[in-house]
This record gives sequence, C-alpha cells and structure tokens, in this order.
Amino acid sequence: MTGFARGQSKTADAMYVWEIRSVNHRYLDIALKLPPAMRHLEPRIREKVHAALNRGRVDIALQAHKILSGNLDDLDRDGLDALARLMVSVRVAHPELAPGSVSDLLGWPGIFPEEPANDGTDACLASLDDTLEQLVRARREEGQRLSGIILEKLQHCQSAVFDLEADMPDIQEQVRLNWERRIREIETDIEPQRVAQEIALLLTKGDVTEELDRLKSHLDESASLLDGGGPVGRRLDFLMQELHREANTLGAKSVSTAMTGTAIDLKVLIEQAREQVQNIE
Repeated sequence: MTGFARGQSKTADAMYVWEIRSVNHRYLDIALKLPPAMRHLEPRIREKVHAALNRGRVDIALQAHKILSGNLDDLDRDGLDALARLMVSVRVAHPELAPGSVSDLLGWPGIFPEEPANDGTDACLASLDDTLEQLVRARREEGQRLSGIILEKLQHCQSAVFDLEADMPDIQEQVRLNWERRIREIETDIEPQRVAQEIALLLTKGDVTEELDRLKSHLDESASLLDGGGPVGRRLDFLMQELHREANTLGAKSVSTAMTGTAIDLKVLIEQAREQVQNIE
C-alpha cells in the first residue's frame, strides 16, 4: 500500500499542488495538511479519498500559491521594508551569515498573499482526483507484484499440506509399530486388548485430518481472493490468522518429527505471507 503521487492545476490567479504519500496501515488513516484558506474543503477531500482507497496511512499535502499580477498591488510594502531592515540588522550582528536576496524577501510569508481566493475550488478538487488516480495506479502495481509473492508462499504451504496428508497413513502405522515395540521391551504383562486401546487412543489424539482439511480450504480461499482482484487485504488478514492457528494445532498434535517439521515450515511460510498481506489493499 505504499505509493506517492504529485499533481497540480492552475487557474488565472492560482496554482494548486497536491502531494500524496501512502504507507502500510491496517485501516484507512488520512492525515491532511491544508492551507488555512482551503480547510473548508476537508470533508470533500476525505470523501474522495474514502471513495478511492480502503487501507493505508495516507498523508495529503496541498500547496496553494497565488499567481502575482504585474502591478504588484498585493505587495505588503510596509512589511517588506520592516523585513529588509531586520535582515540588515541581523547581517551587522552576524556577518558570518550569508546575505539575504530579493527572492528571500519576496518569498517571506505575508509579503505576498500565499493563498488564492476560493474561486478555484473546482480546479483544485479536479487535480486531487487526478492525483488520487495516479496513486491508485502505483498501489495497484505494487499490489500485483506482492500478490505474486504471497501466492508463491501459499503454493509452498499447499505442497507441504498435501505431502503430509499423503504420508499420514505411514506415519500412523509407524507410530503404532513403535509403541508396540516399546511395550514389548518393557517386558510387562499387559493385555493385548488394553495395548490396542491405548495405541488407538494415541493415534486418535494425533489425528489431524480436520486441521489439514481446514488448511487446504483456507489456502484455496486465499488464492481465490488474490486472483479475483479488488480490496482483499482485511479478508486475507483474517485467513492468515486462521492458517497460523491451524498450523499451531498441527504442531501441538504432532506424533512424529515429520509432522513437527511440516508444522514449523507452515508457520514460517504463513508468517512470511502475513507480512506481505499488510501491504495489500
């Protein structure tokens, strides 16, 4: 959800310059920096941003400059004279400082009105629309790139789940044989029926069929969301949480090193995908 866009528009007496920066955020958080004379536009600006974006920390700055007329009627001559005298005094007191220039004087706040009249509202908001479109394109391009990275992580997760699912009969059979061997080594009198019951109970506790089914379902849904386009970030956030929960349960119910290794691999991959999901709108 990172991006930057800059746009501007010009009227007969004013120029408007927009800069919009977007960084990652779970929700849509808008911060505006507007000239005082343009603050009445804040509700309309927020409405436009909400229509264009769904997530991210969005910093929007507007600069509004009055285009000066040739007769300099708007010049604050008294203020200019006072500022010039002040600059001379500072120069005398601190000769090591660089001397001020005419552009420094004329660019000082208040010498010329910094903000145009409000009759340029339509042009100002039109340039905001163009700038938002530019930002959306930049974010979309980043989202497409990140979607590929996330899909790759999800595909690795699917492969791990399918491999473990295929190995589960062998894993359970090996667990049964190991326990039977250990019991024989103890050389104690235990009824075979009781041994079979205990082993069956152990295998039942280690049954992860439901966890594997849910993992496959969540992975399929995540891939479908990424392929479908549109705002999917919040839904993917939820699915990553569910995937992580199932991977934890898989590890907790592990009855073999293979199951434990798969659970660890899944948690690493899911966490890597979750980090990138934060960048997806």
